[in-house]
Amino acid sequence: MPLVCEPRGSLVEIEFDMLPFTPRRVFYISNVPIGMERGGHSHIHGKQILFCISGRVMVEVVVGANRQEFICEPNGKGLFIDEGIWARQNYLEKDSTIMVVCSHQFVKDFYQTEIPASGS
Repeated sequence: MPLVCEPRGSLVEIEFDMLPFTPRRVFYISNVPIGMERGGHSHIHGKQILFCISGRVMVEVVVGANRQEFICEPNGKGLFIDEGIWARQNYLEKDSTIMVVCSHQFVKDFYQTEIPASGS
């Protein structure tokens, strides 16, 4: 997303037509103790984009046999997580906050905690 930095502060504007889906839900996670993990699941239905609003958050993503880590910082970049992709966040700094933009409303049955097997 476009990041505008100036002496008065930074602004990130999210135009919904720039996203790969129409948002149905937005939430944020904050006040997580340093080193605490959250997530640890995939979504059977639903796509998400994670935006770091403050601090630093490491996101581990598993796609088939591939495991990768991303460091999310408040730089206007979002991390797209497609349905079926397992992800977990680790909060690296005090006062780290992520905002999550979702393609679906919350449905508990859409969550899968096991890491999907290769080829799934």
